[in-house]
Amino acid sequence: MTNIELVHLVATGPDAQPASIDFASGLTLIHGPSNTGKSFIVSALDFMLGAAKTLQPVQLKNYSHLLLALRANGEEHTLSRPVGGGSFIRHHGLHKRIPDEPGYVLTPKHGPGPENISAWLLSACGLTDVKLKKNARNETVALSFRDMAHLTLIDETKMQSRESPPHSGQYTTRTKETSALKLLLEGEDDSDLIAEPQPKDARKLRSARVEVLDELLQRAEEQIDTHASRDDLEAQLARIEESVNSMGFAEAESFEGQQRLRDEIQRESRRARAYELRQTEISALQARFGLLRAQYNLDMQRLDAILEGGSLLGYFSDGVCALCGAEQEHQRRSDFHSDPIALREAVRAEQTRIQNLTSELDATLEDLGAHKSRVSIRAGEVERRTLELREKTSVWIQQRTSGRSELRLLVDAKSRVERKLAAHTLRAELIALRAHLMEEKAAEIEARAAAIPLPIVDEFSRAIADRLIAWGYPADDVRYDRERQDVWASGQYRADHGKGVRSLLQAAFSVGLADYCIRRGLPHPGFVILDSPLITYRAPDFQDWPDASTKTVAARMYEDLESTFEGQIILMENTEADGGLQPATGDTAFSATPLGRYGFFPADVKGAHE
Repeated sequence: MTNIELVHLVATGPDAQPASIDFASGLTLIHGPSNTGKSFIVSALDFMLGAAKTLQPVQLKNYSHLLLALRANGEEHTLSRPVGGGSFIRHHGLHKRIPDEPGYVLTPKHGPGPENISAWLLSACGLTDVKLKKNARNETVALSFRDMAHLTLIDETKMQSRESPPHSGQYTTRTKETSALKLLLEGEDDSDLIAEPQPKDARKLRSARVEVLDELLQRAEEQIDTHASRDDLEAQLARIEESVNSMGFAEAESFEGQQRLRDEIQRESRRARAYELRQTEISALQARFGLLRAQYNLDMQRLDAILEGGSLLGYFSDGVCALCGAEQEHQRRSDFHSDPIALREAVRAEQTRIQNLTSELDATLEDLGAHKSRVSIRAGEVERRTLELREKTSVWIQQRTSGRSELRLLVDAKSRVERKLAAHTLRAELIALRAHLMEEKAAEIEARAAAIPLPIVDEFSRAIADRLIAWGYPADDVRYDRERQDVWASGQYRADHGKGVRSLLQAAFSVGLADYCIRRGLPHPGFVILDSPLITYRAPDFQDWPDASTKTVAARMYEDLESTFEGQIILMENTEADGGLQPATGDTAFSATPLGRYGFFPADVKGAHE
């Protein structure tokens, strides 16, 4: 059986240093830190195997073409393709730069004849003019290499996805993809199927509806982030909602704290106003009492004048009159209305009374002054306390403003993720509706999967189990369930396991399928490309299979693939092999530093590996 062997991948351009990676004929391990180009290699290989999606990373702005050298049909070839997409040029021989001699043009879209990349790759796998059943009416479609690419090239998203291993995630093509798996396991296509006729008008109506749905699907696809699966988006949404709830709680606490500060400021303001009014009242009393004190002084002055005048005039004493010189016997005191002696005593008594009142008034004024000082001190304390509260309120307001900005960003991020999830939901609904129109129902998919003979399913299950046992994974009751089209292991389906086990089981499925086909001479591309099959896997703390303490799952996997896998396998991982690799194995280390190989792209490429 003919297969394809990948030799090297090169990015080249007129103004750029070439970037290249070589592949061994058996196992090739490419390892290194994140952002060194490992996943780019997977995407570039997919692109060079006919994927329509173009590559647009920062690194490629100085590169014009990608070259993929391979061996097929017993010959050596190099495929070149512009990085922006379009047709391929096939050159004879293995090249790391575009040859000067013209090559053969291969169009990117599958069609009849060998002049397209899909038909040429299929012919290298021994698959020519192959038909696949696509719906319940036994309508068939020509096999494209893209119908098998997801079985042999698995990126990191697919590796961890809950999607069943034989399916790409495009629900409109599930029957066809199931037929493709059946083709690989049996080696027989669906060319002999006779399609059931469909009424002409119904076909036209269905075609019109499908055309509308395809346009809506395309719009929905454009809104979907291809780098984030639905599971990733749901996990991201859960984290954002948790942060929003946490910040909302903090915002509520902040608001309550700020409200308490405002209440305290209002209370202090009322106290300050009361002290201010008290000071005003005291000042008014002091002013009024000051007037009374001045009146008392005037009264004392008048009384002193009366006593002094009476004394000077001799009014209050017997003898010669000081004014007229009359003797006492000639003085007529009966002309006065009061007794001078009594008047003097009255004046002195009034002076004593006013002095007492003045003393009491002075004491009152002193008390008012002291009270005013105490009120002033307390008013100052209230003013300082109010200032502190206002400063604290200002800090809280700034914190709330910052928190609101972060909350606003989180809410915006939540809205974006919800829109992406809504796009996934819309896409799924449109796909389901299109599948209904195309009569590609779940029952038909299950029926197509059930058409794979049970003995073949059992042998395929053993191929998967053998890989898992060799890798040190507990492989009790491992099987491929043809109805669910999923791997059953450790008491549950692959889709129900965590990311690490899903990745490991996906790797076992892909390697087991390739091994099953190659050993039996069945059609298969002959190579498997896995992006990070082990990066998220963590073995249990207690394992009950032999030598679990001496060899890791990664070491066992590499050893098994080196010694027993007859095809070509290319692995991308973050860490190097624990126990070393055989000399024939390709071991390429990316360092992300100038000390070793930086990554796929040279370190001096501006923006490399961003």
